Amino acid sequence: MIYHAKLHQQAGHPLPTRWIGAADTFASHTAKTHESLREPLWAGVWHFEEQGHVAVAVIDGVEAVRLRLIGVEDQAGVDRLRAQCHGLWFEEPNPSSVGVQSTGLGEKAWNTGITSCRMPSHANPKIITSNYGTRSHWTYRRFVRETALHPERAYVEVPPGELASAEARLAWAKALEDDPSAAARLIHGQWASVYEGDQVAQSFRHETHVSLTRLHPDVGEGRLWLGQDGGLTPATIIAQRQRGRICILAALASEDAGMRQHMEAVVRPWLAEHAMWALRASDAIRVEYDPSLDTDSQGDSEINALRVMRRLLHATYHAGPVDWLGRLHPLEAALNRSVNGVPLVQIDPEECVGLIEALDGAWHYPVKATGQRRSDQPKKPNHPAEDLGDGLAYVLAGMAPTKDTSAPPKVPTVHRHFDVLDYGRPEVRKPVVRF
Repeated sequence: MIYHAKLHQQAGHPLPTRWIGAADTFASHTAKTHESLREPLWAGVWHFEEQGHVAVAVIDGVEAVRLRLIGVEDQAGVDRLRAQCHGLWFEEPNPSSVGVQSTGLGEKAWNTGITSCRMPSHANPKIITSNYGTRSHWTYRRFVRETALHPERAYVEVPPGELASAEARLAWAKALEDDPSAAARLIHGQWASVYEGDQVAQSFRHETHVSLTRLHPDVGEGRLWLGQDGGLTPATIIAQRQRGRICILAALASEDAGMRQHMEAVVRPWLAEHAMWALRASDAIRVEYDPSLDTDSQGDSEINALRVMRRLLHATYHAGPVDWLGRLHPLEAALNRSVNGVPLVQIDPEECVGLIEALDGAWHYPVKATGQRRSDQPKKPNHPAEDLGDGLAYVLAGMAPTKDTSAPPKVPTVHRHFDVLDYGRPEVRKPVVRF
């Protein structure tokens, strides 16, 4: 910011430059930004005004930079990003964990801030500083995966250990040896998720199960499979067998919606856009559904989620496993299986962002304060991660069941009554008289 102010002045523009600095909450600025700007290396360049909401850099008695620090907790925070400025700075848009008050900063807020960088200058930079987050976060998509498509964007990785001694890094690695995802982010400099409990899909590997290219429905490959979870956050996983692999084409979820709204506003529009052929034939779709969908309301027998879905989507319907292990085992088996050296399950990187985040750790088991697992069932409520995870488990249970139905049936054992007096005697067959 200070160097930008120098070039700004050299280009004939008046000082000070005005910046907006956004964090998830103003308390984050108080705890981190204020402390950073008070460090000895700044030699007193920065001071604070307006009760800490504005940081001012004064060089040789001249105000060079005025940095307004804001928290973006809600829509009011997004509105504060609309004030015009020369430059924009986002601090830690990646949430530190899931299930805590902080949820990071969203892409909508970033786009709003970009439009505010309109004051005259030689350049209007927009900068993000952040620890590593999950690969499903918008910062990874926008600045890592899409950087090659946008030459105006730059992504710079700070080398691991640049500001820490080898001894300190070894001590931290020891402290985090039971938390590999945190060690990946904070020690090794890798994108990974940090969540509050053990990952449910422990066989999931982002680098192998997430396709490098887009996946699309193929009319020549046969029917589509849908894994349908119910509840107040209905979730639908759309999959298809393609060239021996199970391709997960979409992961669709609706928050605080009924089955009718989910089908009419989300699922059917997706199918109409990407696979219209599947809507024209009743045998082109098979639905593996949550058995709890087939439950009537005590107040109205017509309120039945499965019945609503059947009316809105013509398909073949089959109830998925009721018990948790009946869903978990097919999920793990499918994620562990390979076809010609390629993982059986391949997931679309664009249409399945929420599912990828769920498999990466957002779908997790609850833990106690001591770190021990509280239950062998995934944490609930945990929307939409639990819903997307269950939807995938249902569809994989139907497409790749763990039971081998090709094996010959077992011959039942006939238990005969043992008589010591008859032992060793030849069997005498009684004549059969047929009338």
